[in-house]
Amino acid sequence: MLSRIVSFRFIPTAIDTGLLLLRVSIGISLILTYGYESIFNSSQLAPVVSHPLRLGFATGFVADGICSLLIIVGLATRWASVLSFIVIFVAWVVNYRFLYFGHLVADHGELCVLYLVSLIAIFIAGPGRHSIDARLKD
Repeated sequence: MLSRIVSFRFIPTAIDTGLLLLRVSIGISLILTYGYESIFNSSQLAPVVSHPLRLGFATGFVADGICSLLIIVGLATRWASVLSFIVIFVAWVVNYRFLYFGHLVADHGELCVLYLVSLIAIFIAGPGRHSIDARLKD
């Protein structure tokens, strides 16, 4: 009985529900953290954030806005996660210079790493059964 409690065997395993939770939480977090700022405050962010290709609004709108919505609903999930990964990785390289911790220099470096790891997990595992991709596959 004690081993069952310690190992959490009393909780059923649901990989697809876990993938749904991961997709929705990462997608909402990306929209609220970066998508809203990129879409509605792009003129205020222009002097602060340097974009290597000078495509700040376009990359913000597509990767942080549209791709986040696609990840949430599970439509073209792997493509959306790859595009979001590339944009966040470039931002981590250019703006934070691979720094993980740091005040003022790498304020959100650890958040970038969490997003990158989560997006790779979504890419590798796929959207799961609770997604539009799974419905289209049937």
